[in-house]
Amino acid sequence: MATYIVSTEKLDFTYLDGTKALDSLSIKIPEGKKVAFIGNNGAGKTTLLLHFNGINRPDGGEVRYNGQKMDYSSKGIKELRKKVGIVFQDTDSQLFSGSVYQDVSFGPMNLGWPEGKIRIKLEQVMKEAGIWELRDKPPHLLSYGQKKRVAIAGVLAMEPELIILDEPTAALDPVCTSQVMSLLNTLNTNGATIIVSSHNMDEVYAWADFVFVLKEGKVIAEGSPINVFRRQDVLAAASLKNPLVLELYDKLVSSGMLAKQEDVPATPEALIALLATGKL
Repeated sequence: MATYIVSTEKLDFTYLDGTKALDSLSIKIPEGKKVAFIGNNGAGKTTLLLHFNGINRPDGGEVRYNGQKMDYSSKGIKELRKKVGIVFQDTDSQLFSGSVYQDVSFGPMNLGWPEGKIRIKLEQVMKEAGIWELRDKPPHLLSYGQKKRVAIAGVLAMEPELIILDEPTAALDPVCTSQVMSLLNTLNTNGATIIVSSHNMDEVYAWADFVFVLKEGKVIAEGSPINVFRRQDVLAAASLKNPLVLELYDKLVSSGMLAKQEDVPATPEALIALLATGKL
């Protein structure tokens, strides 16, 4: 039986200007998976993610964490944020200390951890994020990709069960993108549930275990990446495009240059490897 780390039931949320951001939205997010939310601008992705750690509070419906209805008291939110960490798209809104080390240590220090435990944890997560050598640098002097990894390390230092990232690779170059996605894979392998929102369909197709498609605050499709991206009606409704690898694979199959595969390749490397086997 599947275990759901976060679920919502008929979730409604409207901004003060009257914009309806979420409309009776019901979802269940499997524990231990890599989950992606996709959809065009204004679909409700960021608004929904901010409900998962209590930043947004619904106008109607409910959010549950590990089956328990969310507690919006000060104590309840504090406990929730020990378990749910979020990395915002704008990392400058998260980085405010004089050095990288001070920034990453902020969460554990607020939790009152012993100094020895903090020191060991910070070295561990900063090395995982590839920023240990940057520990004495002021965050405002870092590149965008470095700032992103510092923000992720700050979340990891809290030892969350669920890690949420809003557009984790937006504006990153290919090398930084690969580093961030590799880190997320490692965190998931180590037991964390990872949720991202993204406009990068190639990234989502290659990385995610499960995908939700949002439009106007509603879920219009959900499932495995291959099943979602096979729904051309859904992609058209959400103004999304097919991942390039899937589009190229389909053209190779339809032209007779490649035999149809039971397991469709999800990455360029997998497609190249398939072509190299000579399965034409």
